[in-house]
Amino acid sequence: MEIKLQTVLNREIKKRGESVNSVAEACGIPQSTLHNWCQGVLPTAKNLHYIKALSDHFRLPIAMLLFDLKDESFDSSVLFTSTFVDDNRRYRLIIERLPK
Repeated sequence: MEIKLQTVLNREIKKRGESVNSVAEACGIPQSTLHNWCQGVLPTAKNLHYIKALSDHFRLPIAMLLFDLKDESFDSSVLFTSTFVDDNRRYRLIIERLPK
């Protein structure tokens, strides 16, 4: 499954008549981080925690924010898996839908 954070962020910011800077300020996210995400840079281990703040701000489920899909459209509990290196450390990111 492809992460569509850039698409969702740009759509929601435009739809609500907000600016990237105002959303960053409201969510406590560094402006450069949010600008990067709006340009297609994916979150890293260091800034992934800001996704929850965006989810709360836009009142969207995290699954919708990251993948542009409603919860009902997922057919698997594991939505995304990725391994990456940050500061010479390896990380595995698994996003899994948990039961209610």
